[in-house]
Amino acid sequence: MELFGKTVPAILILIILLIGVGIGFSLSPFKVLTETVREPVLMTVTETAWKTVTHSLTTTVEHTLYLTATKMVTTETTITVAGETASTFRATESSMGTLPPPGKLGYENLGGKAKVTIINDSPYRLRILLKGPESREIFIDKCEICTEYLFVGPLVCPTSSRPKAEILLEPGTYDVLVSTAEPSGILPCVGSWTLDPNTLYGFCYFVVKRYS
Repeated sequence: MELFGKTVPAILILIILLIGVGIGFSLSPFKVLTETVREPVLMTVTETAWKTVTHSLTTTVEHTLYLTATKMVTTETTITVAGETASTFRATESSMGTLPPPGKLGYENLGGKAKVTIINDSPYRLRILLKGPESREIFIDKCEICTEYLFVGPLVCPTSSRPKAEILLEPGTYDVLVSTAEPSGILPCVGSWTLDPNTLYGFCYFVVKRYS
């Protein structure tokens, strides 16, 4: 009985210590949030499923589906629309994101042209500039029911009530710039797209809010 009497207080002390550690862990802040970083994120489509690609200012890009790495490069791209120089954009890790190619959705008799569908899942009006076999400037209305995502975007691109643009283009290689049409503090994205004839392409644009 004496041994049992000593064991009970020891167990109580151990339980109290464990509870204290648990409370201390739960109250400890993970990180002090000092600055908001908003980045454009593009989700490309394949024939079978949506894939997501995120862009950040760090040397690696981590997302729910896979891990990839970015390159520290400086390039300069000039976008021309309707014979007029719209702007010269210097793409760096600090000023722009890298625009991935759109995903292939399938094939269709389009008279030799390519078709790109862009879905806007963001609360911002989009401006898309293309320079290649033909030059185009496209605006897509903002999504009235959309908001910025926190930390991660959707696994599947929402399509219901989302504004979209379907663009028929001559096949070939294009310099492409995607940005918000009004000032928003969101990084624009620049990249190169190679489009094949009679091919359907698509991607989804949304914004992920992160803290650093």
